Amino acid sequence: MNRGPCEICSCPLTSRGTGKVHALCPLCGRDCRNEFAKAKNSEIKKRHTFRDSQDVTDLTPPPGNFDKAKPLGRKPFGRPAADLRNTARIESFRIDDGKEVLHPFRTAYFDIEAGGLNASFSRILTCVIYLTDPSEKFGFRADHYDSWKRGQRSDDSEMIADIFAVLEIADMWIGHNLMRYDIPMLNARAMALRLPSVVPREVVDPCMVLRRKARFASNAQGSVAQDLGLTTEKTPVDHQYWVAAVYDGSVEAMNYIYDHCVHDVEQLVEEVEVIRGWVKKLDHFGSYR
Repeated sequence: MNRGPCEICSCPLTSRGTGKVHALCPLCGRDCRNEFAKAKNSEIKKRHTFRDSQDVTDLTPPPGNFDKAKPLGRKPFGRPAADLRNTARIESFRIDDGKEVLHPFRTAYFDIEAGGLNASFSRILTCVIYLTDPSEKFGFRADHYDSWKRGQRSDDSEMIADIFAVLEIADMWIGHNLMRYDIPMLNARAMALRLPSVVPREVVDPCMVLRRKARFASNAQGSVAQDLGLTTEKTPVDHQYWVAAVYDGSVEAMNYIYDHCVHDVEQLVEEVEVIRGWVKKLDHFGSYR
């Protein structure tokens, strides 16, 4: 049955099937199927080419105020319309009535320092929490509670209750290695003290995000801060201060540990600003997926 000419060699297609070209033309001997595939691939590649030199020229911003205007907030994605970059005009519409607009969701940046790596052999020493919208800061120290002053340094029940009371205010928790250390430590102490459980919050754990979506030499906060070029410096973990605080109740040691905790949270805020673009979905498991 004659099905018309081959699209490559124009010889009649006489074989059965649904193809539009010969596999190997029996009349002229051309490898029609191979030539057809090459032409098709060339067409697809040309269609999906991102841009040529002419496109680059077309994307050059026009001269004038567009070049001089400064963006509002973050850098825009792609090329914005020139009208949106007229900062002076946008500022003329700003409402300045002195009233603060609160975000519907509150965020807690926090970090804890304990006497060890598990709740069976250690207790919480310090906790620093930065709340946003509105901005509030809380710093908890075990040596500021009556149980510590009485010499009962193993009793951190009041401090744990206070920490959870503040964390319950927030709708989202953010902390470096929060899922593997801070939250399990706090939960373990709450269980031991028969404190009520806290409803799970959305959690952003930069350590888990970096572990999943980046590859640095180490995912420890101090090491990552150096790799990212953060300005806030992390104080070293000198075990002598932790030993002196736990066993001697040293005020000097507690001052150092508390200051270390504050630096961790301040560095955390800066770290999250860098990695926030890689957080695609908020969840209760660290938001690393």
